[in-house]
Amino acid sequence: NVRILMSGEVPERSISKIASLAELRMKENMFGGGVIADATEVILLLGRSSENREALAIWSDHAGLSSFAKNYFEFLWTEALPNEKIPS
Repeated sequence: NVRILMSGEVPERSISKIASLAELRMKENMFGGGVIADATEVILLLGRSSENREALAIWSDHAGLSSFAKNYFEFLWTEALPNEKIPS
C-alpha cells in the first residue's frame, strides 16, 4: 500500500497523476516530510536550501525514530482530507 499526504501547494494535474498511483490525502500545516518504508526505515526531509532548493534529509533504521515517524504519519492521515473531497 502506498499512501501519500500532500499540501495544497501541488498543481492539480500532479494531484490527479499521483492519485492514480496511490491513496492520496491533503493536509495543510505539516512539519517536514519524508518516506516511511515498512515502518522500519525512514527518510526525513528536514528542509530546503533557499539558494538552490536542494533538500536536506536524513535516513534512519532506528526503531524509535521509525516508530515515531509512523505514528505521526498515522495521526496526520486520520485528520487529512480524503482525495475525493479535495476541492479542485
